[in-house]
Amino acid sequence: MIKHLLTIISLFVVTTFVHSQTIQWQQSYGGTLVDGMETSNGGRDHIKQTPDGGFIIAATSNSNDGDVSGHNGPTATSDIWVFKTDSLGSIEWQDSYGGTQNEWVRCIQLTDDGGYIIAGTTNSPDGDVTGWHGLNPITTDMWIVKLDSAGNIQWEHAFGGTEDERGESVVQTTDGGYVFTGFTNSTDGDVSGSHGSQEVWMVKLNSSGAIVWQKCYGGTSDERATSVKQTLDYGFVFTGRTTSGDGDAVGNPDPSFLGSVWVVKTDSVGSLQWQKCYGGSGWEDPGDIQLTADGGYLVMAPSSSNDGDVSGNHGSDDWWVFKINSSGTILWQSCFGGSFFDTPSDLTLTNDNGFVATGFVSSNDGNVTGNNGNLDVWVVKGD
Repeated sequence: MIKHLLTIISLFVVTTFVHSQTIQWQQSYGGTLVDGMETSNGGRDHIKQTPDGGFIIAATSNSNDGDVSGHNGPTATSDIWVFKTDSLGSIEWQDSYGGTQNEWVRCIQLTDDGGYIIAGTTNSPDGDVTGWHGLNPITTDMWIVKLDSAGNIQWEHAFGGTEDERGESVVQTTDGGYVFTGFTNSTDGDVSGSHGSQEVWMVKLNSSGAIVWQKCYGGTSDERATSVKQTLDYGFVFTGRTTSGDGDAVGNPDPSFLGSVWVVKTDSVGSLQWQKCYGGSGWEDPGDIQLTADGGYLVMAPSSSNDGDVSGNHGSDDWWVFKINSSGTILWQSCFGGSFFDTPSDLTLTNDNGFVATGFVSSNDGNVTGNNGNLDVWVVKGD
């Protein structure tokens, strides 16, 4: 976990200057305990460049020393840790957010007022957290936190029901509100309209964090979403994973239902316009999705398939990148990796209409060269 935090910050700088492939600076942040980021399954927005050329970074921390202060719970618990750096990586401010149980963060975004919005998960009933719905200390809610430019909480709320929810992605909408996605196992509290067990849950908030509408998407098995974007027609598109072949999730290409990439397009109030399942007879996990200039979408996910929609797999798990049009039809696809386990994390569009993909590799063959041993950070630039 500690390695994940350190490498992602170094990696961001590498990808920013990918054409020269020169590290401009690197820095390690944290305390004496575990400080890091969840990077599995892609779609993670833990770091953003700010308008002043610095960076805002969201991590999960168990520490209360070193660079970290303000921890809210006992030593064994985790807080959401947010820190702002200048353009050279020096910390300008930092704060810890949470209660006496555990908090995790998946996404931080810049907001139009110069502040930040965070999507995460909590099982705390106290501290900075209000509105927790759980029945016991291990039940989790989605936790959405709005910060001002200096890291002060403007509003926050826990969303969910009496079962587990997890917050994965949040974006500010054109009306000044927010939409967040993740998954829910509840059928009560803030949640209604569930089709089965674990479902994708998408919630629209106003600018003050009050629910405007909420929708569940899925079938009789398990679904979850990892990345959501607002589209040019003011609707929304999210990518995630489905193991269903019914309900909202039809056309699953995996006959054993190990898991397929699921892309869902909705209108501005969350009504489903189209959905597609992508993958092969292996397993695919949730990935990242980006809107492209032609009105289509670029999707990245891990894949172990080499049939169905997937071709060119190098062995074990590859990074699978595919381009779809505005209706969800695949225009092209490609696999990146080697013969061992390779895990993608984030997908970023570049100003030459290409992309940069980042993640981790254990391979040193196929597309992968220069592995330094065990698990390395890998950066791929595509046209």
